Amino acid sequence: MGLALSISRPVTQTESVPTPYLRRINSLSDKHSCVEQGTYDPDRKALGEWSLEKFPRLTIKQPIAGESTYSPTQLNKVTDSVLRDPAAVECLTKLTPSSSPWEDRKPGFENDIEVIRSVENKPLPLESVQCPTLIVHGTADDDVPYFVAMRAHARIENSEFYTMDDAGHLLWIDPATAEMNRHQTNFVSAHA
Repeated sequence: MGLALSISRPVTQTESVPTPYLRRINSLSDKHSCVEQGTYDPDRKALGEWSLEKFPRLTIKQPIAGESTYSPTQLNKVTDSVLRDPAAVECLTKLTPSSSPWEDRKPGFENDIEVIRSVENKPLPLESVQCPTLIVHGTADDDVPYFVAMRAHARIENSEFYTMDDAGHLLWIDPATAEMNRHQTNFVSAHA
């Protein structure tokens, strides 16, 4: 028996990829193709690691802002919460090397763009998903709109939908991560 567990991005794409999302991907591509700048030693550590060490608040706040619809007040609250949570900081510390250098990420990023464009406006057979499926999504996700996850849930028979109120795209560093992890563990245990 298979098991589908989706955190923010559905395991299978939904009916279509919204055009604003494609516009955002194109702007990200332009932004990431810029030359990385800063007074860091690229032989010693990646820019993200260096930045997290030297400017932790800014380095944590920036990806949260880019992946959520938080107001400035909400953004500061979530950033402060992450800074107070050693597990969340460790998660970001381990994640940051994967964000640079751009040359290492570019092929995967371009592949993502190609795949997303290939399914744009093409419904996928979500009704054919037969395994237990948990869809976890934050209501403040700016990367994948909440309605996309709701559509997937509506089309996958007997799927379970777990909403993280006011959570952005980076669910694993959200203040409600522990509760989400418990819910996922219970789901997997119930369907093992």
